[in-house]
Amino acid sequence: MNFFEHQDQARRQTRRLVLLFMLALICVVLAVNVTAVLVWRYSMAGLPQPNYFYETNTLVVLALILGGTLFETWRLRAGGDEVARMVGARLVARDTDQPQEKRLLNIVEEMSIASGLTMPRVYVMDKENSINAFAAGYQANEAVVAVSKGALERLNRDELQGVVAHEFSHILNGDMRLNIRLIGVVYGLLLLALLGEKMMSSLRYAGRGRDDKGAGFIFFLAGLALWIIGYIGVFFGRLIKASVSRQREFLADASAVQFTRNRDGIGGALRKIAGLSQGGQLGSRIDHANAEALSHLFLGAARSSLVSGLFSTHPPLQDRIQRLYGRRVPELESSVETQEQAPATHEPDPFPYDAVSQLSPAQVVQAVGQAQPLVSSVLSPLDHRREAVKTAAGAQDTVLQLLRDETVPHRLMLVDLAIPALKTLTLGQRLDFLHKVHQVIQEDGRVTHAEFLFETLLSRRLSARSGESVSVKYSALSQVQSALEIVLALTAYIATRRNPQPDIARRLGAASQVLELSLKMLPLGQLHFSVVARALDRLNQLHPLLKPAVIKALVAVAKTDGTTLDTEIDDVIRAVCAALDCPLPPVVTQHAA
Repeated sequence: MNFFEHQDQARRQTRRLVLLFMLALICVVLAVNVTAVLVWRYSMAGLPQPNYFYETNTLVVLALILGGTLFETWRLRAGGDEVARMVGARLVARDTDQPQEKRLLNIVEEMSIASGLTMPRVYVMDKENSINAFAAGYQANEAVVAVSKGALERLNRDELQGVVAHEFSHILNGDMRLNIRLIGVVYGLLLLALLGEKMMSSLRYAGRGRDDKGAGFIFFLAGLALWIIGYIGVFFGRLIKASVSRQREFLADASAVQFTRNRDGIGGALRKIAGLSQGGQLGSRIDHANAEALSHLFLGAARSSLVSGLFSTHPPLQDRIQRLYGRRVPELESSVETQEQAPATHEPDPFPYDAVSQLSPAQVVQAVGQAQPLVSSVLSPLDHRREAVKTAAGAQDTVLQLLRDETVPHRLMLVDLAIPALKTLTLGQRLDFLHKVHQVIQEDGRVTHAEFLFETLLSRRLSARSGESVSVKYSALSQVQSALEIVLALTAYIATRRNPQPDIARRLGAASQVLELSLKMLPLGQLHFSVVARALDRLNQLHPLLKPAVIKALVAVAKTDGTTLDTEIDDVIRAVCAALDCPLPPVVTQHAA
């Protein structure tokens, strides 16, 4: 499957999650009503049941579970950062001086560049000595990656890179949105158990100073019943998590090998987890109180399961290892030691160009969401700026410099590397910085298309709502026809202005009205930019399987004659793809198709 099919599958899994959640609700409601009848008959023998007995029980249970689910989902609206805080993870500063943390940041940065993603914010779980990691967030360009202290200390660079690549697979395959929703669902189902536990623990206060202990005993029974019924919800929560996450771990392992070109990276990490699991221990155990709620997010099982197989959130380690190597291989020992920071090796340039505007529309679509080898033509122009964007001040200065110099190669990539440092600013500071960016753009009295796209992407990355989920609202291209025409009009205008050709109508196919629209909207190169920004927002709410058609049309309109490289046209394609949450790697070769 490609990037778009994975995104579609993740959304279909969400529908499956809703069905399983409804089944769990029905079972819990039935169990509560049956238990309520038994308690009533035991404690109120001979008395008739009150009016609306079953209705009241049902409404209370639904309010508790649905309310808990909605509350937890609302609490996690900030995305991956909130999930990282749930397990006590610490944000790693981009300019850290700790060797192990610098190695981790370099690996995450390299994987971000290779896949065309905004660099995730990186967290470390300082109190977890096992080997584990997770990725979380609602959108691919707004993710976080967290690793345990044990992973930093016990894994070499290749193995840590394999772990990070595994998590990037979850980011690119659309797993994160589903995983966050699962947290809310499981929390709602767990509330009854928590309420029953509270009722039982409060028994020692209920009957104090009273001669009749009967009320206290009934209170205890009711609490015990709720606790047992609540764990019916936990049972379903485990079942739901297992049903949507196990196969995705196999896929993420395989993707990690594809991304890194190294089977011993993720394979070595899994073998070390297996080695640590000898003697009844769990090499990937997470001891935090929220480990159960987040168990489906992690690289390895966070908690041991009394019933393996159907209710396990992860496949057996040996099955995962055997799929990677094609045979059974022994576990690896691991020891806590300071790892030397070795430089990454990069493959030679496969082709003398990396401009997407020179490739076919199908090749560009196929490349979306696929990490490519890092090559010198990409890294060399970035090297002296990669250090500068590691602090908030340096990131701001670099972004403003990039605004003034449109000839810098891979400008948008540098902006994506600067985002983690810029996000350490308060919301007020971010808004002040965006205002400064706007002022710089307006200095010469005109706004170029490249400046507009630059500002649009930067505003999205730094807005207060940047980490929130983007819903699918449109299931047909006809519903966004006007938005598509506007974006194609912008692209056609830039392509024609940069590469004058008399046959622009051919680029637009039968949609001659797009050309008319472009001539009306773009006199002297000026554009109603707010209209384009709204158009991009609408296109981003398309069903995933419809986005390839948009990208193909975009590339067809922007395509050059194949003999010259055009940075502005290339940036337009990459910026629009980024606005659609379709990450393009920096190197796209003819082998991408």
